[in-house]
Amino acid sequence: MSLRQGNSSDLSLLAEAASGPKTRFDDIYLAVATLLERQSGSFAETERGLATDILKRLSKDVEMEIRIGVAQRLADNPAAPLELILLLADDSIEVARPILARSQVLSDVNLVQIVQTGSGDHQVVIAERPEIGQTVSAALARSACEAALIALLRNKTAKVGRDTFEHLSERARRSSALQAPLIERADLPNELVQRLYVWVSAALKTALAQRYPEAARGLASAIEETGPQSGETPVTGVNARKLVEKLYASGQLRASLLIKVLHQGQMELFDYAFATLLHMDVETMRKALYGNNPMMVALACRAAGIDRSVFQTVFNLSRHHRRVAAKLSDTDQSQIGLIFSQVKKGEALDKLKSAAA
Repeated sequence: MSLRQGNSSDLSLLAEAASGPKTRFDDIYLAVATLLERQSGSFAETERGLATDILKRLSKDVEMEIRIGVAQRLADNPAAPLELILLLADDSIEVARPILARSQVLSDVNLVQIVQTGSGDHQVVIAERPEIGQTVSAALARSACEAALIALLRNKTAKVGRDTFEHLSERARRSSALQAPLIERADLPNELVQRLYVWVSAALKTALAQRYPEAARGLASAIEETGPQSGETPVTGVNARKLVEKLYASGQLRASLLIKVLHQGQMELFDYAFATLLHMDVETMRKALYGNNPMMVALACRAAGIDRSVFQTVFNLSRHHRRVAAKLSDTDQSQIGLIFSQVKKGEALDKLKSAAA
């Protein structure tokens, strides 16, 4: 199909042909793409919109090899029209890959939009793209596609901001697949090292300690100085608060720690840790835990993520160490069961704080 140079009437003819038999759709697609590539600078906005609309309508009926060929041709063209680049980037991953991987026409704003609307495969290719900016990295860090997160962390040229590292470290805490790529980042902020150190595997602890020896030693010393050790004098007062603050800052303050220190009889530490975990004043927390209403203890456990099966242990041991009666009636047990089965964690915390106030 021949094209008259710079004559936008070609578009009208091609638009009309695009409504005809499918036998010529491949030729029409190539003709419009070529016309848009070569002459878009002389087109008005409405004409560029018409050309893009034609290509959109034809895409599903055009052989993939042809669309891939157009994408390969335009991926390295810095003067390629944005409309055509965005159309190809929104195509199936086979077509979009060269555009997403190489096209310099795509801005960070364009890439963020594609991350938010594209498939996991599209996100992975963008995550592997050289020199992606912080806003793109931040958008990728929110992706549900774990492969995209791993690709981002392994992309040594990707610029990752402090807040994004913070978010990725929280996700790595729940996903072991992210941990090794995360600690291998040369630009990992030093202040996050301690937080990672307390919950990664022994092998990764060794890697972190080798790369950040001062940070690893600092955390180990803090826990050793003030940490609860079985058979030793209980941690009390200022020391208990100091340790809880360190554990909270390092990301080690979790429900499992509450159970551990409770079994050790470290009640000051237990109270401060429970209060800090739920962002409550320690005295208010104590009134809730050791008062006359066992539903408050159930709400506190539910809000902290402590299972129903562990509640009885928490209730009995905490009251035993504080020398408070630990008796539950059948009605109490029924109401406690409802709290764990029907009340969500966030709702439990709101109810606890409201009742405690």
